[in-house]
Amino acid sequence: MAYSAIDIVAGETIEESWGDKIESHLERLGAYRGMVESAANLPDVSTLDEGDWYILKTEQQIRMKISGAYVILRFPPASHANESHSTQMATSAELSNHSGNVSNPHSVTKSQIGLGSVANYGIATQAEAEAGTSSTKYLTPLLVKQAILALQSVKSVAGKVGDVTVTKADVGLSNVENYATASQLEAEAASSNDKYMTPLRVKNLLDADPRLESDKTRKITISESDPSGGSDGDIWIKY
Repeated sequence: MAYSAIDIVAGETIEESWGDKIESHLERLGAYRGMVESAANLPDVSTLDEGDWYILKTEQQIRMKISGAYVILRFPPASHANESHSTQMATSAELSNHSGNVSNPHSVTKSQIGLGSVANYGIATQAEAEAGTSSTKYLTPLLVKQAILALQSVKSVAGKVGDVTVTKADVGLSNVENYATASQLEAEAASSNDKYMTPLRVKNLLDADPRLESDKTRKITISESDPSGGSDGDIWIKY
């Protein structure tokens, strides 16, 4: 008697006439019997012992010899809690191929691993870094240094490169002495010849010199008439 295919699903009634045979043979599944790619490659049922079974990887089935014929036990791969599923085991080669696959076989996205804000940019070449035109490449510390050296506006100072020490001749001040500004005391003493005077220090000098007391104030008259009266030193401007 040949048996047709059946689905083994939790909570579903199996024909009573099949119960004892299927239950007794399912106990043998603890001993691995065989695995084939597809139903077309199954061994001839006449060569099998009663209860022998095979896993078909492509169909997700277990086929078992019962009473001289194959019985197909299908375990649907649905994710419902009331279903029983067969466990499909990978070969060692399959496991190695999968674990060594770096081409993202599961289509993991950057958002799923917490990199949703990172753009998928490569590292710039030195030429791209020095050109400074790409907005779709990343720079490393070395490339930043190379970009700065290539893009900085100041290439040299007074014809000098590297660690430059600028002199007064370099900036057009070769005739200017390196003098500080005089203090008030130095201005009033009028004795130093190696200090510079400011307008305030000149006033300090004039205010402090008694010889210039009479020359500090002058009367200036602006008139259409001829000069008349006044004191020595007064200034009359006729227009």
